[in-house]
Amino acid sequence: MARTKIDYDAAEREYVSGSDSIRALSDKFGVAFSSMAEYARNHGWNDKREAYRASVSETALSNTRERHITEREEVLEEAITLIRASFYEYGRLLRAREVAFSPKDLGTLITAANLLLGGPTRRTEATVLGVNINADSGGLYLGVLRELERIARSKLVGSGMAGPAPVRIEGSRAN
Repeated sequence: MARTKIDYDAAEREYVSGSDSIRALSDKFGVAFSSMAEYARNHGWNDKREAYRASVSETALSNTRERHITEREEVLEEAITLIRASFYEYGRLLRAREVAFSPKDLGTLITAANLLLGGPTRRTEATVLGVNINADSGGLYLGVLRELERIARSKLVGSGMAGPAPVRIEGSRAN
């Protein structure tokens, strides 16, 4: 009986990149299932198929990410173009005195532009002054420390930076 030459390379390509089972490929290529299964096992077809599928999945995911980023950039560009056009049109209307404009309107417009451009939309500032003086260090008297506290507190309260919260000086009773 004459043996036909099996194109195992073609069978491997179909198995790795396709969805056919070893049994289906053995029927397609006219070889016994056990022979095809043994060849596939010895040549790591399953591992190659998994690696190929992982690669295809990663490529698809990467392409999807790229498409999403590109679409987002296009939307952002269109939004910025629209905001610029709105600024120009609003400026034209203001110059023609066809519209009233308040500082609040300007603030809202700037906030919207900052939001779209990734800038800050709200600003919070805090100033903290902390002084820790011990009556036992440097020979300062408690009365001098209290006077320093009074002066510092009056400066801070006068500038609107601090409220009249009590200060505890070590070695004294609470104010």
